[in-house]
Amino acid sequence: MIRILYSLFIIILVFCTGCMQFEPVKTWKVNYRVYKLSNDSISYRVNFTTQSGATKSVGPISDFKWESEDLNNFEDGAYVMLEVEKIWGDEGLRLQILREDAVHEEGFKPKYDTYYQIESNL
Repeated sequence: MIRILYSLFIIILVFCTGCMQFEPVKTWKVNYRVYKLSNDSISYRVNFTTQSGATKSVGPISDFKWESEDLNNFEDGAYVMLEVEKIWGDEGLRLQILREDAVHEEGFKPKYDTYYQIESNL
């Protein structure tokens, strides 16, 4: 009798374990953007976080608009950061962190500031 109950318990345990559904971790596509606020000259460097949590640096940049490549597979709740470092010139800049092509976080670097950073969790 004990063997039958033990066998029945194992069969139920295996069946229930196979029926459990695990929710996958939500992931997001992230982009970073920087816009000049006027046509004044400026050169700057951009630092931003990647999916692995590392910081990537790009620059010098002097274009009117800079945009990162699509960065896929950021886990829900991941830390994201975008920073600009002025190399030369005095210009205001608009910084944006986009999640799934919608603005998630935005900030404006004042004209004479050397560094400016925005950050958030997804």
